[in-house]
Amino acid sequence: MKITKIIFLIIFSIALKAFAFDKTHYKNNDGELVILGEIYPNVLKKNSSLNISLTQFMDKYALEYTNINGRNVYFTFNKKDPEIIDCIYNNSREINNGFLNRNAICGLNLEINTAINNYSNIINKVSKKEINFNLNRDINNELIDTNNITLNVYKNNNITIDINYSTLDNYIDAVPYITIKKGNNKVLESKNYFIEYIKTDRDYVINNVIYYNKNMKYEIYSIANNIIFSCVLDNNKKVTLNNKNNQNQYIYRNNNNIELQYPLSNEKPISFDNGKDTISFSRGGYIYNITKKKINDYNLSVKNDNKIIFNKPCKNILTPFPSNINEYFN
Repeated sequence: MKITKIIFLIIFSIALKAFAFDKTHYKNNDGELVILGEIYPNVLKKNSSLNISLTQFMDKYALEYTNINGRNVYFTFNKKDPEIIDCIYNNSREINNGFLNRNAICGLNLEINTAINNYSNIINKVSKKEINFNLNRDINNELIDTNNITLNVYKNNNITIDINYSTLDNYIDAVPYITIKKGNNKVLESKNYFIEYIKTDRDYVINNVIYYNKNMKYEIYSIANNIIFSCVLDNNKKVTLNNKNNQNQYIYRNNNNIELQYPLSNEKPISFDNGKDTISFSRGGYIYNITKKKINDYNLSVKNDNKIIFNKPCKNILTPFPSNINEYFN
């Protein structure tokens, strides 16, 4: 009986701590930052030249930094170590040319003050193109080609990422938009975005583009994973099939919450029927099919006992079947 009680108390204690962390015990207590009951003095600031506040950013707590020079930066916390900064999201114009830099770096594992005091040097490590950008000028130093201003920030593995300004006024007002192309197909365009790099042992590499949809909910376009197919169903759920480390992976999500992922360990690989233009897998007696009926006409169906129990068309094709789709299923 005592052993059972002890085990219960241990589990309850762990669950309570997890609950507290999930509820994110980040507080502003009379101008001081409090994390899980511990005070972190002199982090939060508010004066005429600098403001550091506790805020909500992408559905989680973060520190927001703004200063008199127009710097705007968000610092998000590590999930496992709540007092450690994991990511820095920049939303500031470059001082020398006015280019709006929305680069971010994750996987930093920095102490709070270290991240705040060094954010500019850290972001600069992935911002050479933004820092060195110049508008086109003629021999008289007059601006030329002031429409459709574009900076290519990434081109690899058939994926191209550009930052664009439609006009010079958009550039002056800091209103860019991002485009992502896969081959000749545009798969994403958004005015609200961050380009997220991840810190590796050797370098910084682009991992994701985070963007806001029409409902101002953030979504993630993975660059690290090769997306084979992606669409939004008419129930507003998102279906994605990507290839990571030569394994195909199916993800069904509601906003940023994954509701179904396949395969797990020891499950059969996802298959493709070229004759039927159908991607398929099965789990627990349920058969899942993504079928291309014709150009830009796809649907997700689920069968059980040879009966269709779920059938939803794609209302927004983000990434259509590639022409070389068979190569992913050899």
